[in-house]
Amino acid sequence: MSKAEQAPTTSWFYRVGDRDVGPVMSNRLRQLARQGRLSDDDLVRMGRTGQWVAAGSIDWLSARPRPKEAAPPEPADEPAAEPPAPSAAAEMRVSLGYALRNLYYSVTHFTVASVWVVRHVLGVVALIAIMVILFNILRDLGMFDWSGPVDVLGTVQTLGAEVKQLRAAKAGDAEWDQLAERGTAALKPVVARLERDASSENRIAQMLLWSARDCLPKMFVDARQEPSASEARYDEYMGNVAALEKNQPIYGGNLGGRINRDTGSFSAPGQAAGGGPEWTTIALIAVMVVADLAIMAWLFRAWQRRRA
Repeated sequence: MSKAEQAPTTSWFYRVGDRDVGPVMSNRLRQLARQGRLSDDDLVRMGRTGQWVAAGSIDWLSARPRPKEAAPPEPADEPAAEPPAPSAAAEMRVSLGYALRNLYYSVTHFTVASVWVVRHVLGVVALIAIMVILFNILRDLGMFDWSGPVDVLGTVQTLGAEVKQLRAAKAGDAEWDQLAERGTAALKPVVARLERDASSENRIAQMLLWSARDCLPKMFVDARQEPSASEARYDEYMGNVAALEKNQPIYGGNLGGRINRDTGSFSAPGQAAGGGPEWTTIALIAVMVVADLAIMAWLFRAWQRRRA
C-alpha cells in the first residue's frame, strides 16, 4: 500500500453486516483491527469512491480473524429476536459527528495549502522589492549611464559667455537662432546629468542645474537686445558656483559638493571624490544581492519539496 493510504488524514469506510461505517481515519482503522473489532474478512475501502477489499489484504492494517462464537441454542418454541434498529437520534448524532470531522479536516487542509501559497507569494514580493530597490540605487549611482563624459561647468559657462558676446556684437537673428539650436542640443546631456546629481547636499550641481535648465534657454530669446531677468539669475547662480568652489558660504548654507573636472560628474556626501560610491553603499548593494540569491534559493527548494 502507498504512503497516502497510511496517512493519518486518509478517510476509510468499513462494512459491518449490511451497514457501511465511516469515514474513519487510518489510525482509527488500525486501532479497530488491533482491538479485534475488524477482522481479515471484513471489507474496507479508501474514501467514498474506492474499491471494497478485505482488511487482511492491507499489510499495514494487521487485522486478525474474528473468533467465532458458538451461537446460543434457540428455544424451540420462540423465534430468534432481531437486534433493535438504531434510533433516528442516534443516527443523526453519528452523521453529525462524521460531518464535523470532515469539516475539520477540510478546513485544516485548506489552511495548510493557503499558508504555503501566502508564504511563497510573500517571498516573491520581497524578491521583487529588493530588486527594485537595488536597481534604483544602481541607477542613482549612474551605473546605467553609459554616455560619455560631459563638461557640465564648461558648457554652461561657454553658452552664457556666447550670449553676452553676440549681444555685444549686435548679431542678427540668424546667428541667434543658430546659437539657440546648438545650445539647446548641448544642454540636453548636461541637464540630464545635473538632474541626477543636484540636491541640497550638492549645491554646485543645484546652481548649475538652475542655470542650464531655467536660465540659458530663456536667455537665447529674451537677452538678445539687453540683459534680461533670466540672465540676472544666471549670473547670480554662476556667482554662487564660484563661491562654493572656494568654500565660501552662500544663501541657504554650503552643504558641500565638488565638481569633478575630469569626468564632469559631481561628488557629494555619501560619494567618493572620484564620483564613485563609498564602501557603505557598496556593502548595501552586496547585502541586497545576497538577499536576492537567498530568496531565490529558498523558493527553488520549496518548489522542489512541493513537487516531491
